[in-house]
Amino acid sequence: MAGYAAFAGGPSSAADLGREDRGIIETRVLPVLGGFVARFRGAPVSYFNLTDDEELLRQQASHLVAPPHARDWLHQIAARVQRYRLTGSVDRYLSPDAYYSYLRSDRFRSTAGRYGRISADIAADAALIPPFFARAGQVMAADVIRLEAAAVYYEPDSRWITVQGPVPRPLASVQAAAEARVDENRELIDWVERAVAYRIESYRRAIERLLIEEPDGRAGLADGELQRLELIFRKAQIAHLQPAGLENSGRRSRYISGAGSGNQPEDLFNAPVPQK
Repeated sequence: MAGYAAFAGGPSSAADLGREDRGIIETRVLPVLGGFVARFRGAPVSYFNLTDDEELLRQQASHLVAPPHARDWLHQIAARVQRYRLTGSVDRYLSPDAYYSYLRSDRFRSTAGRYGRISADIAADAALIPPFFARAGQVMAADVIRLEAAAVYYEPDSRWITVQGPVPRPLASVQAAAEARVDENRELIDWVERAVAYRIESYRRAIERLLIEEPDGRAGLADGELQRLELIFRKAQIAHLQPAGLENSGRRSRYISGAGSGNQPEDLFNAPVPQK
């Protein structure tokens, strides 16, 4: 495990998840390797260049799919290998109890520090969620246009293979590549939805355990902040994903309660987490 962490660049800070300080391993080698692995699994892989919005969406997603605390090395590595598509959806098997285990560590020497960290992490997530889903809505609206354009595109039958980069591009039709990119985008958005639900459940379990182990009036404040985070999450999904053509494509977020389903908000987290 340690060897792979070194190969993948090792655990990183939030800044490392951007484009500024990543080396050739993360910018060139892992994406290409992940593409081959994903094809081998039968997952959709597109050779299209990323649009500006798609590139920014992936950068924003990196902060939300990472574990809530930087010292969770196992979950960090799991997020990184999934990000580069070296594995399937391993996030479904991560335990939300890891966050509370982190709070109980000797890094925090006071009850106030533990409750303060929960509040700070919840506030950070509340700031990240709306911008991500706003951009997700833009990407999915563009995907509707992409599919409509691909459906009427005339692709000539050429015997010539144009080599651009490491693989011949005409191995897949333009329409197939367009559909694969749409699938890639929606797979990413689904992952972030699961990741946010995972974070919310992690905070909930930590608050409940802390209230038992270290009762404090700050627990009520933290619980109120968590309820606000859940509301922000639901509102961001409804505001930005539904208008983006999801209702036309038949896709509806499994995390949006109400809206004709009859579910109550608390039903979001009755199922095992992070599998909803």
